Amino acid sequence: MRQLADRLPALCCFHGVDCAAWEAALDWVMIETGRDVELFALTTSHPGEDENDVLDLVRAFRLHGAVELVCMTLPEGLAA
Repeated sequence: MRQLADRLPALCCFHGVDCAAWEAALDWVMIETGRDVELFALTTSHPGEDENDVLDLVRAFRLHGAVELVCMTLPEGLAA
């Protein structure tokens, strides 16, 4: 999570198993390191949503600027 926070993507979407926990973990890393004050990264989680719908959100966000976007689909068996 710290490495992801250091990259500071403008948007980081989590999809799949325990995605809300992964989103919260990244938010806490941002807070603990002070990155949430210095710069802002939008995080979202999408439990039970279709992967294509999540990717549509990422594509729509990309239309508003050339920024780094990360979309992570978490496979079964990967614990937060």
